Amino acid sequence: MKQLDQTDIDQLKYAIIQIIKLNLSLSDERSVCLVSKSPRRRECLKEFVSEFNTDLVSEKEELVFFEKMSEVAHYLALQKQKHFLQKNINNDRYVITSDTIVYYEPEKKLLGKPRNIKDAENMLRYHLGKQHKVATALVITDRYSGKLHSVVDTTVVRFKPYSRDIESAIQDYLILNPPHGPLDKAGAYGIQEVLIKKNLIEGIEGDESTVIGFPMIKFKKLWDDLLIR
Repeated sequence: MKQLDQTDIDQLKYAIIQIIKLNLSLSDERSVCLVSKSPRRRECLKEFVSEFNTDLVSEKEELVFFEKMSEVAHYLALQKQKHFLQKNINNDRYVITSDTIVYYEPEKKLLGKPRNIKDAENMLRYHLGKQHKVATALVITDRYSGKLHSVVDTTVVRFKPYSRDIESAIQDYLILNPPHGPLDKAGAYGIQEVLIKKNLIEGIEGDESTVIGFPMIKFKKLWDDLLIR
């Protein structure tokens, strides 16, 4: 795992801006492309944008580490933006990429998506009786103005301690397939799922939509700013 710092973030932003300048949009129409296969992110974006295109980026994520762990999400969202703009001829003015990470700050422990059901079960059990942080980064490029914008938001999530009821909820959750089950989610859970929210979550501090994977409060502020420019 590569150790990175703010210089790496700045260099990646600069590289993205250079790519945008080579392929500026000639139209100022406010068309949007969300680069994500997540149905949860698509539902969140619909709260602000009635019509938008969707696409995917296929490159495997690079394993990186930052002293400020929320910057991992920022770096990965920037990476997705760069890879997408490099390899896709896209006519939309705004391109949105995102990334969500789950981490334990004192231990510097980062939890990605589980490799299999057993890995998901181990992650869920690890959460019990503890609190962790979820960071989501959004990166928006404006291919008309040639500018890049990004936001990072963090929410604290507390899990209940172990009980027989929780054991039953875990087993019921593990048999669910994506997009409802654990295998396509960082940290092996989706807070929007009733099985999780009702049975395993003790409380949160911050924006719940950040845990879902799209920080709606910060996005709204940024999006409103972009629309009035």
